[in-house]
Order: sequence, then C-alpha cells, then structure tokens
Amino acid sequence: MAFAGYRNEMGADSDMLKLLQESAIRNFGANPTKMLFKRADAASPLHEMLEKILEKVKPVEIIEALAPFLKK
Repeated sequence: MAFAGYRNEMGADSDMLKLLQESAIRNFGANPTKMLFKRADAASPLHEMLEKILEKVKPVEIIEALAPFLKK
C-alpha cells in the first residue's frame, strides 16, 4: 500500500519511479531482523551498558557472577 501511494505521488516522473522501485526491491529483500535489532538503538543507558558488556563477556560468566545475588 505504501509503494502504491508513493507511486501515485511520483506521477509521470520516470526517474523518481525507477528510484522508488529500486528502493522497494532492496527493502523487500532485506533481512527484517536487522531493522528490529539495531545495536545503535539502545532503549536506555542500562540497555546500552549491557550490550557493551555482552560484546566482551560471555553470558554464562555474567550469570555466574550474579548467581550469589539471585539466590533467596
């Protein structure tokens, strides 16, 4: 629907229509998870910090370090 709307706005401009078609093909072929899970889009400072830690430390090591605090 979005493509059809943009196409209607392009009118008779064949160059713009070609660019729109190329963009649509590129986007339809892209991996959708890349759009959902961009590392640059941290939800909070804590999220950003955890992302940086996970780049350097294995998740198992984090769990082991937190285990004494998680026991009741």
